[in-house]
Amino acid sequence: LDVVDLAVSKTNGTTTSTPGGTTTYTITVSNSGPSNAVGATVTDTFPGILSGVTWTCAASAGSSCTAAGSGNISDVVTVLAGGNVTYSATGTIDAAATGSLSNTASATAPAGTLECVTANNSATDTDTLSASSDLAVTKTNGTTTSVPGNPTTYTIAVTNNGPSDAVGASVTDTFPAALSGVTWTCAASAGSSCTAAGSGDISDTVTVLVGGNVTYTNSGTIDPAATGILSNTASAAVAAGASDPTPGNNSATDTDTLIPEADLQVTKTDAADPPAPGDNVVYTIEVENLGPSDATGVVVTDMLPMGLTLVSTSGCAEDPSGAPTCTLGAIAAGANASFTLEAAAGAPPPVSVTNQACAAGNESDPVPGNDCDSEETTFDATPPTVTNVDSVADSGDGMVEECETVRTEIVEMKLTFSEPVNVVNTTDPASATNPANYRLVTVTPGAGFDTTGCTGGTGADTVIAIDSVSWDAMTLTASVMVNGGSAVPDGIYRLFVCGDVEDEAGNPLDGGAGAGTDFRRGFRVDADNLLADGHFDDYDAACVFGAWNSSDFGQVEISAEDVDTSPLSGSAHNTVAAGPGFDLEQCVELLSGQQYRLRADLRVDVAASTAIFAELSCEFFDQAACAGTSLGTESLPNAVFDTAMGWLPLELTFRAPTGT
Repeated sequence: LDVVDLAVSKTNGTTTSTPGGTTTYTITVSNSGPSNAVGATVTDTFPGILSGVTWTCAASAGSSCTAAGSGNISDVVTVLAGGNVTYSATGTIDAAATGSLSNTASATAPAGTLECVTANNSATDTDTLSASSDLAVTKTNGTTTSVPGNPTTYTIAVTNNGPSDAVGASVTDTFPAALSGVTWTCAASAGSSCTAAGSGDISDTVTVLVGGNVTYTNSGTIDPAATGILSNTASAAVAAGASDPTPGNNSATDTDTLIPEADLQVTKTDAADPPAPGDNVVYTIEVENLGPSDATGVVVTDMLPMGLTLVSTSGCAEDPSGAPTCTLGAIAAGANASFTLEAAAGAPPPVSVTNQACAAGNESDPVPGNDCDSEETTFDATPPTVTNVDSVADSGDGMVEECETVRTEIVEMKLTFSEPVNVVNTTDPASATNPANYRLVTVTPGAGFDTTGCTGGTGADTVIAIDSVSWDAMTLTASVMVNGGSAVPDGIYRLFVCGDVEDEAGNPLDGGAGAGTDFRRGFRVDADNLLADGHFDDYDAACVFGAWNSSDFGQVEISAEDVDTSPLSGSAHNTVAAGPGFDLEQCVELLSGQQYRLRADLRVDVAASTAIFAELSCEFFDQAACAGTSLGTESLPNAVFDTAMGWLPLELTFRAPTGT
């Protein structure tokens, strides 16, 4: 009978271990004999918190074991008397493990072998587990400079470099007094945890797994009055009983240099614009600090323009003569300061002046475009008027008066103003060179005017095109081109100059009913045939056509009805049977080689489908009073049907032959 004495020893050389770290056990099975142990069994079932176990085995001379393996040990060995087999097993401790790590190795004698002492057939190694977590903190707001009054956002990251999970760790951040309204959020990597959101200082208990992190994002507003440096530190610490192998990275500080910026906005207004004659002009200058930082050392400079002299200032620290420089000092973000300045205009006063004020402080200004503001003050309150109306070539006496009959062709009207007016461009609504500021209409024969001004409709009136307007600064005259450069037809007209026209001081036109009213001039054009009585004007009961001759085959009479709105105009009425007719003739002196137009307005009342013959003709003679030799005839024959009570214009254009 074989007798053996197997003894087991096991140790990892320490009584404490670190979760997340590795540990290596040495397991030795020896045989004190006296017999060899052939087919003995060695077992070691490793605990669940030990993972990735691999092992090797070395045997003394003559003994044997499996050279290597992984996982639990269950090996059949031969251990000679006085010999041994030695295992070396290495595994990783779970990073989340707590409490203790205990592991037992055992040896069993072969079947049929006697072992008297079995108490030494197993050995246990027990370690106390002590967590160790390397917590590393970073903190940044992405810049090295900040502006007081602006918000800033920090990112704080706490990372666990291991080896153990950090359970119950703390994260703290006490924000400086210069940072207000702080709110924060936190996001954790998988398995880690932190408080999702909060406000004010951070004091949070977290769990950060090995390789994981918790990241805080916090935002606050920097005090607008803050200066110097903005510094903020975030820290992390492991829980009591745990250790941090690298404490030097447990906190991080972000430091910014504070660079104040103040957006100063100047607003300047004047009172009583225009001031009454002899009164001074009073300006109010307001400086508002739009931030974000408080402004210090604010100074306003107001360079008075030529034509103004300083009288006094009120509300500023300095009041020197000349160009006022007012010190307003500190203006908090969102606040404002103002002062007034009184100035006198020279005699005579300028038409207008533009006065500018500018502000500057010690801080940089992010929006320099609003540091200055200008105010225009008008000293001329007299509206312009139209002093004369004429035509080109002129109307004979240099003016077209109300209700005057103009016996020259009109392609251009001339309007003289009482003072210089706005002629900045041809599109400015207030410019006298803007064609839209004029209106010329002619009335429909037999009707009254529907047009009463520049605004409103024109009804049945005919609108004559306003082509362009030129300005003569020497004579203060606007020349208005009309009708595409062609002479306007014979008729009665109204010319309007719109009340929108302004003088250089901005005063609107006084058209006769006060500032801003339209000017109106009514006149007649009788230039088509140069007849002295082209419309049977000056009709009365004793008038028999004046210079007209008639060949009457019926009864011809003159009537003041149905022609135009003038009671001094008339028409020739004739009623005839079929066949006969009548002529109206007049002898007029014409210029040789010149072009003329002969026009008649005809109204016919006949039965349906009945026509009459109407002819315009002009016969030319080489002597005055239509005597001498005939030089030829120009004529325009027309077949005219019923005109339905309307007037039908007939027009003959001709050029007087040489010798006329």
